[in-house]
Amino acid sequence: MSTLGKRLLKLLQGQYSRSQLVWHAKNLVGLRTDNAKHFDDFYLQSSDPWHYETSSYENKKYQATLASLPLPHYARVLEVACSIGVFTEQMAKRADFMHAFDLSPTAVKRAAERCRLLPHLHFSVCDLASFQTDTAFDLVLCAEMLYYFPAGYEKRITQKLAALTKPDGIVVTVMEAEQGDRWRQGFEQHTNMKQTLCLMMPAPERPYEIRHFAYQGKTSST
Repeated sequence: MSTLGKRLLKLLQGQYSRSQLVWHAKNLVGLRTDNAKHFDDFYLQSSDPWHYETSSYENKKYQATLASLPLPHYARVLEVACSIGVFTEQMAKRADFMHAFDLSPTAVKRAAERCRLLPHLHFSVCDLASFQTDTAFDLVLCAEMLYYFPAGYEKRITQKLAALTKPDGIVVTVMEAEQGDRWRQGFEQHTNMKQTLCLMMPAPERPYEIRHFAYQGKTSST
């Protein structure tokens, strides 16, 4: 097993926190398709490695993210890094069409099985850099994954997310509080998108932020 794979296993065994794993991922590999196996090994060790199905913290985060959305329904939704599809299933109820993807084939297989009764929901195995579409999205969701990208990736990633978003659409990010300003600056320096909402969520387990980004002249208010 690779070094990162061993550290992922230690996380599952409670020897590393999420923030420690992020540090290792940043310093070892970043988040690239050629390292998808590292993350797939993680999912092979556990059916729900982040406890998305059972964690009250994760469930509250999902509900807060959904509640932050300015519209009750969206025509086209994209979820980046969908994992096993727990949030995906909930978000799909508010979409006419939704596409979700993840690096891990194992995670995507579980997500597709979970959401098998939702014909308007589609999945693929890929990373953000390789994802392609002919039609942009009204809502792009990017939760708990941007912090895997080391410093220097901000321009590439924010421009990709902006390109996937319709002129009147929004990008929603969810991440640990200390990472948020780095990505706000990335959007505002490298794209025509500006931050329109920032919710500070002081959860005792791990504070996080929900941020919305929209093209200049647009807002996230209802």
